[in-house]
Amino acid sequence: MKKSLLLAALLLSSAAQAEIYLCNGKAGSLIESDRVIESGIEADFLLDPTQGFKRIGPYQSYDGECHIEADDARTVICSDFDPLAVDIFMMDLDDLRFTRSLNFSGFQFAWTGQCSEI
Repeated sequence: MKKSLLLAALLLSSAAQAEIYLCNGKAGSLIESDRVIESGIEADFLLDPTQGFKRIGPYQSYDGECHIEADDARTVICSDFDPLAVDIFMMDLDDLRFTRSLNFSGFQFAWTGQCSEI
């Protein structure tokens, strides 16, 4: 009986980490160092905490490494760094709201919106 309960607990915890989310970024902007260049940039994303995040579209691949911050706020935080850019994707696990910030060379793309589990 104890082995069955332990196995069930392990399966439930791994299933929670395997969830995939569709994130609808209705509010987006392109920001230059001193002004907003464009507002209303819509973009949809997929978030898989085991693989990272990606924009929905052809030729897109998962980027970033994710971890779940569970101390104060239950949040998935994914980050991707390369020599020219910093890309951060965060989603609250309670209300499924997200933000994504892509920063490079004096420009920032920023999105916020709502995710749903798929």
